[in-house]
Amino acid sequence: MATHKKFFMYAIWVIVFFIFSQIIIYVTLNTTYKNKTIELKKDIFKEVEAKATSINGYVKYKIDESIETEIKDKYIKVETYSKNGTQMGSKYIKVNDTTKDKDGKEEVRFNF
Repeated sequence: MATHKKFFMYAIWVIVFFIFSQIIIYVTLNTTYKNKTIELKKDIFKEVEAKATSINGYVKYKIDESIETEIKDKYIKVETYSKNGTQMGSKYIKVNDTTKDKDGKEEVRFNF
């Protein structure tokens, strides 16, 4: 009976550690993203939100429905700059390669 109790306690400790590690991972990942300034070249977007870390980020946007032009085969250019104003990188992402989030916004994720 004592061995069953030991295995049960080990299982409880593994479950507690797993839950604790998942909470810590969630908190650390969500607190590292910072809001970034956005410069839009075209007025086809509305409700644009951009957040990034030093290695990755995402942009959420809605496309204005009043635009009459077709948006297929278009690209979004994401440029990142350091605190000193030096360009760290740029990436072209096809508009069709985006995914929708729960609010109906298109979401583009990028890595450097």
